[in-house]
Amino acid sequence: MNLKQDAAGRNPAASEEHGTKIVKAHHTTKINALNLDLLLSKIELAELVERAGAKLHRSGYEMRCTCPLHKGDNPTAFSIYKGDDGHDRWHCHTKCAAGGDTIEFVRRWRGLDFMGAVKYMADHASINLEELGFTSESIQAETERRKLTDVFNHAARYYSSQLWSDAGKSARAYLFKRGLTEKTLREAGWGFGRSDKGLLQYLQKVGADITLAKEFGLVRADGMDFTANANGQKASPDGYIVYPHLWNGRSSYFSARALKPIDPDDKSRNLPGERQVYWALVPGDANLIIVEGQTDAESLRQIGRSALALCGMGNLPAFEIELIKKRRAVHLVLDNDLHKLKMSACEQDKIRKRKAETTRRLCDALGALTMVAADLPVKDCNEWLQNGMTLQKLEQYLTAARPWLDLLIEQCKSVTPSELNEQLQIITRHLSELPDVVQSRYINLVERKLNLGRKDIKRLMDQQDHDNGAQYSEIKDDRLHFMGDPLGNFWAKISHELMVDDGLNPPNVRYSINGGLASGQSLQPVQIDACSFSKLDWIPDNWGMRPIVTLPPGKSYLLARAIQEISMDCVQRERLYTFTGWHEHNGQRGFLSASGLLSADGLNDQIRVDLGSNNLRHFAMPKEQTNLADAVRASLEFLCLGPRKVTAPLWAAMYAAPLTSLRPLNAVLSVYGTTQSGKSTLAHLALTHFGTGFIQGRDYHAPIDWTSTKTAIEAAMFLAKDIPLVIDDFAPQFSSLADARDMQKKAHYVVRSVGNRSARGRSRSDLSQQTTRFPRGLVIMTAENPLIGQSIVGRMLYVGVEPGCQVPILCTKDK
Repeated sequence: MNLKQDAAGRNPAASEEHGTKIVKAHHTTKINALNLDLLLSKIELAELVERAGAKLHRSGYEMRCTCPLHKGDNPTAFSIYKGDDGHDRWHCHTKCAAGGDTIEFVRRWRGLDFMGAVKYMADHASINLEELGFTSESIQAETERRKLTDVFNHAARYYSSQLWSDAGKSARAYLFKRGLTEKTLREAGWGFGRSDKGLLQYLQKVGADITLAKEFGLVRADGMDFTANANGQKASPDGYIVYPHLWNGRSSYFSARALKPIDPDDKSRNLPGERQVYWALVPGDANLIIVEGQTDAESLRQIGRSALALCGMGNLPAFEIELIKKRRAVHLVLDNDLHKLKMSACEQDKIRKRKAETTRRLCDALGALTMVAADLPVKDCNEWLQNGMTLQKLEQYLTAARPWLDLLIEQCKSVTPSELNEQLQIITRHLSELPDVVQSRYINLVERKLNLGRKDIKRLMDQQDHDNGAQYSEIKDDRLHFMGDPLGNFWAKISHELMVDDGLNPPNVRYSINGGLASGQSLQPVQIDACSFSKLDWIPDNWGMRPIVTLPPGKSYLLARAIQEISMDCVQRERLYTFTGWHEHNGQRGFLSASGLLSADGLNDQIRVDLGSNNLRHFAMPKEQTNLADAVRASLEFLCLGPRKVTAPLWAAMYAAPLTSLRPLNAVLSVYGTTQSGKSTLAHLALTHFGTGFIQGRDYHAPIDWTSTKTAIEAAMFLAKDIPLVIDDFAPQFSSLADARDMQKKAHYVVRSVGNRSARGRSRSDLSQQTTRFPRGLVIMTAENPLIGQSIVGRMLYVGVEPGCQVPILCTKDK
């Protein structure tokens, strides 16, 4: 078995969902997602396909017909089936090489955009758009998500067309030689690529979003496709077999294998970042076989069995595990790397141990009833296909598979006494998770096989049920221990569990962790995201080389478990807000700033608001009581600092910003003037309506400036909700040519983003939507010269500041 990490995309996948989460939220803080489930449940895809001119016929669990989109003559080219979400899906296996849901079919059939397709279907089903949550924001979010889907689907069509062209002749011959049929390859959508600029040129031709293609690694900065990663052209001069990872008929990821690798150990390429498994499902087959490679998975699907390929992933993502557990029976069939290979006894032992460890890790995650198959009669399932594998032979082989729990019980006969206790803990944990009927059978089996009394078995199971074994973790001699054994030369404990709320997206969880060394030295407190906790990379990243983990790599999960268990009784759970503006906290409505929540009852500084360590932290309402009359007088005196044509717009902007949730100003206020004209000073004096920290003596502290990255500016506009945000010092003429161009691009992006109240859509590699971040306040830019352009002027309000127009500012206690 070979589960090597390749040169592109080394991190194990950690995705949560294949689809977009639907979040119900307070109307002032979150966008309601489109209720597409309602729309899709009301319309039969088969009816629309027949209206488009096709004649459907039943084929097993699918319906087949000629493709109504490209008007071909193959009667089985177009299929309709039920997706994992219960909704109808379609796929054209020939010329279109595409698929999707009913909305995607209507888009292509009627030549509509996404919004037009939704309206067409709503009218067809007599559904009011309001029932679907049809707003400009929800449409924008869904449109951006589908825009990325389109990019991946375009890429899949390109690679598929290359496989069936003259360029893919040798690749087809290779795949046919491995026993795969044309029908299998077309339905799987496999393709071919040569690590060149062909994909970029195709995406440009079809009008796909090139920026998204580059952002997600399909196309590199130099225009080559992802197979060129890690010197891919030289690694495989003859090109790569490209595998689209499909989910519900849509491409969500790509991996590739060298056709004729120069180095046998360097033959795989993946999209950068998190990796994905490969699903090869057969409609109607409720079981699943887990294998290692994509070719193995398609070999099994070709004979009629559903499969999942690990694709080099040692740990499965949580969402994939949940999907696998829904299957009636799951068989684990790993490669037999010892078959016909001549190697030393030491090398054979290493391979056996590696396979055993992978089996244990997967079965622990998937459950005690995972069926573990014996060694294959050949190296892998594809080699078996080439040597005459049939469905009957496969079923006969699988009947000899045994449940993982049975194997654990058998292993107890050969373990040492010191290992027996840990093995029993694992067995009783699995017993506690079994259904009652199956549990009773296995208790009898353990009692008989291991000579344990039923009371002892029940006692061990009760310990699992009561506290999940928390009593096995402790801090002793300033070291973290599990079941009496030290896990390293340090201790760590979670002091705070923070629900981090950005006011729009589902909250993230963040841990505050304290720690120390066995020598008595304290380690600095750290904060990490909960999703990164179990990987343990945060230990060397934050504490360096001093903490030493003494566990083998395969048992590192025990350290994370121990830290969680000892923290259960003392951890403090709090909500942490990372934005400003109006919000409702525990039924109390108020205005968030860095100092807390300001409501009708005053300032509650116990509510935590973290705006970061940058200058956004100066958005802080005063904690002390303020005389309202003096405050109003001080605000009005701002109008006297210069001509009203300059001060009045800035003053009005301070009072318009808190109304953004009700009536946003979809324009940028541009305060421009030459150096030393006082434009930045005036802008930041105005900001003191929301916090005194922006002006200190003769210095001012800009919340953010134009030298920041586009991502940083986008984040600031998102966090600065219902307040004015100054982006300072737009002066491209004083920068290098490259920096000036970059600054111009950022400015145009900001103005368009504010004008449209939209932001770049982001998706994970599995197409699930990432954090949405669009402008939520009133944006003010200071500049040397006004930003102009045909599509810019309509989104700008210009305020010119001339040198000398500012009156002297008195340095007295009253000013």
